[in-house]
Amino acid sequence: MIYLDSAATSFYRPPCVAEAVAEAISSMGNCSRGAYKEALTGARTIFETRSLLAEMFHGDGPEQVAFTANSTESLNIAIMHNLDEHMEAEKLIEIINRFLGGLSDRDRDIFVQRYWVMESIKNIATRHKMSEGAIKQNLLRNKRKLKKILEKEGRL
Repeated sequence: MIYLDSAATSFYRPPCVAEAVAEAISSMGNCSRGAYKEALTGARTIFETRSLLAEMFHGDGPEQVAFTANSTESLNIAIMHNLDEHMEAEKLIEIINRFLGGLSDRDRDIFVQRYWVMESIKNIATRHKMSEGAIKQNLLRNKRKLKKILEKEGRL
């Protein structure tokens, strides 16, 4: 038997790793769950890291680099799943995050609250001091924008 995951049980972490993790925890948001400044900073950092890794390993581009939670997940993807599907999902997330980053703070909040948090239109309208009709129009306009982007990217 060959044990390939010794990092999971080893105690020592280089100080630079601990510092980088502490910096990320204190300054970045979850890039998969929001479009606020800290989340976008996290998304940019991940994309830059993918780009550097692709260059280091002479890959075709950052879209060829996938991060997983651990070696078990990586092996499961490699053995039992189609990595192309995983990469397509990652690309879709990147497109949606880019779309959200291009919206105004108000429009982004309305879109995220409705479609990620599943907040009611009434509550969103109250929060933004807008009519429910204005919220519906805002959502429709931005859904159409996203649809055009997805069509242009060949995702629809």
